[in-house]
Amino acid sequence: MSLHLNEKLKVLIICDQNKSIESILLDAFSENEDFVELMFAHSIDDAIETVVMKAPDISFVNDVGIGDRTRNLLVDLDVTGVKNNLGANNSIVAVVSPEHIEIETELVDLGGQGLIPNDTLSPEVLRYILRFSLDLKRVKNTLRADKEDLIRQLIDMRDTREREVELGFELTEIAEELSIVKDELEESLSEKNKLFSIIAHDLRTPFLPLLTYTEMLSSDADNMSSDNIKKHAKTAHAAGGGVYQLLESLLEWSMVQMDNIRCNPEVLQVGNLTDEVFDALAQVSTDKNIELESKISDESACFDRNMITTVIRNLVSNAIKFTNTGGKVTVSAQLENNNPDYLEISVTDSGIGLSQEEVESVF
Repeated sequence: MSLHLNEKLKVLIICDQNKSIESILLDAFSENEDFVELMFAHSIDDAIETVVMKAPDISFVNDVGIGDRTRNLLVDLDVTGVKNNLGANNSIVAVVSPEHIEIETELVDLGGQGLIPNDTLSPEVLRYILRFSLDLKRVKNTLRADKEDLIRQLIDMRDTREREVELGFELTEIAEELSIVKDELEESLSEKNKLFSIIAHDLRTPFLPLLTYTEMLSSDADNMSSDNIKKHAKTAHAAGGGVYQLLESLLEWSMVQMDNIRCNPEVLQVGNLTDEVFDALAQVSTDKNIELESKISDESACFDRNMITTVIRNLVSNAIKFTNTGGKVTVSAQLENNNPDYLEISVTDSGIGLSQEEVESVF
């Protein structure tokens, strides 16, 4: 029987100074030196120190009395907590006189592994005990290795589970980010469609007077007086300027939608802005015989010129579109009742209006 040197069975002998038991033990171990590491202690203090420092696999206590030495050792180990820490790795066996074997129950209750009557102590018995202890140690080592392997597997499973949970969180965050990007793309697409809709709406109206007067000049210039030609040319030029201003406003508005420009408010007269809108839409209103009226005098407010111009132009253009021939469109301004710091601009018309259901849909 042999083991690796580091796996030797460590045996502690606790005996008195007469060393009577040492000779028996040495005789028992003489044939097994390759797997047994023998240690001796001659006092309880030495025994406790050896147990703590070297952690023997089995300890034999030569108890010449009625188990006092073994009892004291077990009690001291229990008080210091050494027994609880070492557990089964510290098996303590008492060697007592035959007349004292009745104390075995007490010693076992204190944490001992039992006793051996000293009249049965022989090399053969010790060899049997040592071989049994060695087999037990091998089983313990195997179980310890299996336990450590199981712990490693459990740790790996825990780490894998934690990684899966972490990956789940990451995937959830990615999904949320993708959802946000999707919403942003949909909003961007909606803004783009809105931009095209506004461009199509706003550009169509001011082009009508420009095309009308340029067509008149190109087809009837020979039959017109000089004053009429100048008049139509001036009107066409004004219409072209209106188209240009409209295009500038739309471009700046589109840049606002793309966050490439900021609002630049300034104090301006609302009446001047209204007059510009009326000039741009003069031909359209004239063709439908619709009167454009401004009830704005010298009211001023702080606003972005291009933004508010686009708003007023859209409202007036829609009013003209949905007002019958001979109708009227009026732009007015007044301070809000609840907040005198704000100017309220209104566009009213004598057109067909909206039903209550349509109003609720719009607003």
